[in-house]
Amino acid sequence: MDTRPRVYGSDADDSDPYARPGRTYVALEGGPLDGLLADATGWSAAEVAEGAALIAEHGGYGAGGRALYGPATADPPTCGRGKATPLTGDQKFRIS
Repeated sequence: MDTRPRVYGSDADDSDPYARPGRTYVALEGGPLDGLLADATGWSAAEVAEGAALIAEHGGYGAGGRALYGPATADPPTCGRGKATPLTGDQKFRIS
């Protein structure tokens, strides 16, 4: 069994659903997409700061709902909100 994190949006039958060289990824932490990578290649600094609303098939509102992920903050997690920390040059997004 491969222990590398899968990329968000890859198909279940994709033969190589993992990070690819030359791309930039953010690690998703918490929420329904915990453990996946999101491809952030080409994102501007403003887009990274804004975060992303990603479609989640397994969430509090059922299939097709959105999971809101945002960039690192210096604040510790409180009331279910979290923070992210650097990951070997890539950034982590945490559920917000």
